[in-house]
Amino acid sequence: MLFLVATVLGCEPAISLEKLRSSAFREDYLCLARGGDPQVIAAAVTTEVNPESRDRLSRALTLWLLEHGDLPMEPSLLPALNPADRRLLEDGIHARRGRKTPAAVHQKVFEQLGFPPADPRYTDGKLQTVDLKNLKALREIPPPVAAAPPALEQAEAPPPPPPPKKADPGWWSCNSTGVEVPFLGFVAALAAFRRRSSPRG
Repeated sequence: MLFLVATVLGCEPAISLEKLRSSAFREDYLCLARGGDPQVIAAAVTTEVNPESRDRLSRALTLWLLEHGDLPMEPSLLPALNPADRRLLEDGIHARRGRKTPAAVHQKVFEQLGFPPADPRYTDGKLQTVDLKNLKALREIPPPVAAAPPALEQAEAPPPPPPPKKADPGWWSCNSTGVEVPFLGFVAALAAFRRRSSPRG
């Protein structure tokens, strides 16, 4: 299906692709949807590190797939799409056959693509074989793999050793002179015993 609403003159897909990394212009989306290479767009999505740029490139790939909706989708392209664009693409497969979209924002996209108006008599029986295959491919996209946590730049310092236990203040504790208290008590008791047992003169 060709665009019925807009004609992009002087379209350069490679330039439009780079422009979408920094800004969103309607003519760049249309240029890529008409003449872009889906493999190149998908590769740009997966290698882009800026989230906003990645979303714009994902939308460009979605528009390419919608524009070429009569062709079987290449499954390797689909994991590059973000969740919002997967919903748009699934909705678009039905909208191309006449289903009214429940999302107003999707309707604006479909109008730009020249989709036919909604058919009040639409049923899923209007879906063609290629549509069913594409819907199946969309629903079989594997979930994204969770990114591994970043490695620590350096190993964490080991926890400090526990403080030394204080001596139990029992029989072998020391007074301020450093002499053991039980020993002093023993000396005093021995002196008292000698005084009692020594003969008195």
